[in-house]
Amino acid sequence: MKKIFALLTVLIILAACNKDIPTASKDYIFTASKFIDSDAFDSVQQTAFNGEAFIFTAMKMFYEDNNISGYKTYLISADKHGNIITTRELTEGTEENNYESENYPAFCTVGDNFYAIKLRSRFVTTTDGFVLPENDTFLVGLDENLNETELLNIGEVFEGVITDSYSYVQSLAADTDGNVYLYMGQSIYGVNINTGEIIFTKSQSENYIGGLFGMEDGRVGIMEMKNSETGTKMVITPIEDTSTGGSISFPITGGIARGEEGSPYKYYTLSNSFIYGFNDNYDEKVMIADILASGMGNINIGTNVASQNNLFYLSPTEFAVIASDGKTQNYNFHLLTKVNPENVPDKKLITVAGISHDDNIAGFIKEYNESSSLYQVEYKFYTTGLSFNVDEQVINLNTDLVSGKAPDVLIMDNNLGYGSYVTKDLFADLYGFIDKDKDLSREDLVPSMLKVLETDGKLYKLCQEFMISSLVGKTEIFGSVPGISLTAMQEKAEKIEGAKLLNSDKMGVLYTFLYNSIGNYVDYDSQTSNFSSPEFIALLELANSYPETLESESYYNGMQTVPYAQDKTLLDTARIRDFRDALNTAKAQFDAPVTFLGFPSKNGKSGILADPRSEFAIIEGTKNPEGAWDFVKAYIYYDSPYQTGNMIHGNFFSILNSRNDELAAEALEDPYYIDPNGVKHPTENIVFAAGVQVTMPNNTDEDNKVTYDLLSNISGIARSDINIWNIVNDDMENFFAGEKSASDTAALIDNRVSTYLAESA
Repeated sequence: MKKIFALLTVLIILAACNKDIPTASKDYIFTASKFIDSDAFDSVQQTAFNGEAFIFTAMKMFYEDNNISGYKTYLISADKHGNIITTRELTEGTEENNYESENYPAFCTVGDNFYAIKLRSRFVTTTDGFVLPENDTFLVGLDENLNETELLNIGEVFEGVITDSYSYVQSLAADTDGNVYLYMGQSIYGVNINTGEIIFTKSQSENYIGGLFGMEDGRVGIMEMKNSETGTKMVITPIEDTSTGGSISFPITGGIARGEEGSPYKYYTLSNSFIYGFNDNYDEKVMIADILASGMGNINIGTNVASQNNLFYLSPTEFAVIASDGKTQNYNFHLLTKVNPENVPDKKLITVAGISHDDNIAGFIKEYNESSSLYQVEYKFYTTGLSFNVDEQVINLNTDLVSGKAPDVLIMDNNLGYGSYVTKDLFADLYGFIDKDKDLSREDLVPSMLKVLETDGKLYKLCQEFMISSLVGKTEIFGSVPGISLTAMQEKAEKIEGAKLLNSDKMGVLYTFLYNSIGNYVDYDSQTSNFSSPEFIALLELANSYPETLESESYYNGMQTVPYAQDKTLLDTARIRDFRDALNTAKAQFDAPVTFLGFPSKNGKSGILADPRSEFAIIEGTKNPEGAWDFVKAYIYYDSPYQTGNMIHGNFFSILNSRNDELAAEALEDPYYIDPNGVKHPTENIVFAAGVQVTMPNNTDEDNKVTYDLLSNISGIARSDINIWNIVNDDMENFFAGEKSASDTAALIDNRVSTYLAESA
């Protein structure tokens, strides 16, 4: 293995010396523009396209004094060029009309025909005085002028067949034989449109049904997620083949879109990164559009919204997609237009790789490719589309590294052998880039984070943002200084009658301390373990003193009945993402001054841990070091969707001191949210304590100092290693059953983890 990594380093260096920086491909580049533009709506909902026209529902929000005052829903038709044909406002439920409303929750097409489910809802008062919802459901036909023909009363068709009043049509499709198929209530039903006879029924089996699909040949198929030898895949089975097993299998786990007449491909798949067509055997994807390389930072398609009704083939160079606008986050129509390669500017290529796809990184890459005039990023990830087997992904990535296909930038992952990579000189020292940078210096970055990310004084990886993790308890019980041992924690608990450290069961206690203190037992840099230590044996014995399962307790009477406030439970695990979280934990959970104690650690460290999101490393000897650093540096400054908008929800601390100062200043002011039009609205800082809603005050400078102290006292990284956890978990049954001692169990775990670390190296 050492020879392999030595060869790896040589290959990378030789590649850098002997090859010029590659130029990015000019193929598969598209531009995105607004397609159907109307002031009448701002959020598209259900959609159908018959090759010539669209019919869809859309919503429009209205604001008064910067607050939402109401909304309207519309049924709209438009031609294939994006011109609106007809708009009809749908009835909305109001007090004046007894809350009677109408909507169209599902559409489909077959040939030129549009079909829709029409839902009429109202509230009725029973003879007993109860107010209950009542629905009427119809199958209707529509034309491009929104002329409507009622075809079936769905309620009458299924009277006595479906008794669940909450069943609704989740998916709709029709075939060329005059039948319509509905997916509702976890079952699929086929109904003859002319007679109203139910001709087909299929209940959900062991496979997850994703919906119904109008196939390109006029048949209807059932979309299912099925397991195979290579993993999970999307399968479409025509209705008439459900008993024979005939189906089309696609090498993806996402949605499928049908190619319209004249399309070179019968089926497509769409994601936030790519559009692919499928070959005639459906077992291979053919690149159509590279969304990332195209730099479509103004829209977000999303990897989980791709379906028959989100991608529409218009011509060999044009697609319409439903995607959210990068500014308002509203879903709307966008036109993707292929750019002639002759008109695509030359850019140097940066390759970025990770074992799996990350939506946030993909979103940044789109914006980076859009704004950079020098570089274009190619994002490679090792999720095959059929399999999410982590071991397989790691092997495939390592194979690329050894074969000389190393990326410029590697996205680190807890499943990767970081320590082994470092010892084999795979990574460049990022301090070399920082110290030469004219805009960024070490002083601009959080000092404690740099320290815990270092290895032997060198910075081989860098993150953009992180959370802080710590155990928290009352200051009067645990004192005011972090860095307390597990033994000392237990001694504190023994002095309080009826108190326990954690409100947890055996495995929960073990997980809390092991996950957050794994550095006490594993040295990833040297690839060694220390699970046979007295500290781990003591942890096993502590976990064994807790119940097998936790009996749920209810605390509904306000702050004074919270178990933390009553000293029934002494410690809570705090995940601190911004400057308000520390105050929220102290006031809402404990109603008393608290100390963030960290987790039990060695060498007198604070035990305050950072949980980074997206750590990047630059490959030593990369062909494009300047581009690699430009990318990493740009990501550090990236305003991700998680960092904008409402500053009290979904944020993380930044590696940049300046951004943390902005978060601290925000915490002193009233919280707010930003509506789709970019307008700020004041709100309240509301948290829940034991099921009770509590409104928290704004921070003071003293409150912010508590968080600044946490930032300066970070002493380690919170690691998640599912393989080690599985080893520990496997050996707990015999220990908890009394069949093995704590010391024997610890020795067995230590031996197995040592073998695992050696193999992963």
